[in-house]
Amino acid sequence: MSLFQSVLAGLKKGFDEQNIHNEAIALICSKVLHTTITASQVKVVKGKLSLTVSSTIRMTMKLKQTELLANIQVAYPDIQSIG
Repeated sequence: MSLFQSVLAGLKKGFDEQNIHNEAIALICSKVLHTTITASQVKVVKGKLSLTVSSTIRMTMKLKQTELLANIQVAYPDIQSIG
């Protein structure tokens, strides 16, 4: 395997792992918020979870923020806030 192929394989593995985490977080959010959240709507940066959702879902997220954060922290304790 060439260096280039090795680098590409490493990048792909990283993207795949991140996508698996985003899918799991989306599933938790979907259950708590009682709506469909997809992995593409999930973003985690420096311990802060952000969801790209409509204003109606964002309001529900604010109301259930404590429950949502508690459920997410069971699997991902490094997530400390929701924004």
